[in-house]
Amino acid sequence: ACCNFWRGVENMELETNTMWAVSQATFMRRVQVDGALFLHDEYGWCSGGFLADSNTDLMTDSGSQQQWLSRNCNWKAWMGSNWNMVFVGTEEGKIQPEPGRSFRIQRWRRLKPCRKNHF
Repeated sequence: ACCNFWRGVENMELETNTMWAVSQATFMRRVQVDGALFLHDEYGWCSGGFLADSNTDLMTDSGSQQQWLSRNCNWKAWMGSNWNMVFVGTEEGKIQPEPGRSFRIQRWRRLKPCRKNHF
């Protein structure tokens, strides 16, 4: 996944548990995951990304992601923690740091979904 730069998916439904192990400059937007979403490959080989306007029926697991930005997303539970996790528009209580892990959680109020690609 450390070679997965400049990749993205949007506007789809994934009907099973999904692994999206990526590095910086990647995105997943407007996606429905009918299962769990794993943002890592066996707790390694991942280094940041972006998730927006998406729903995960079960947990979203960041594993060893070094930095991550989620905007206006919904999941049953967030698992995993590392250096820098930013959450914009995520419900209070849906993000809990793992016991014994210290990392900074940043939260902002919900924003309007972006309708256009910015590139």
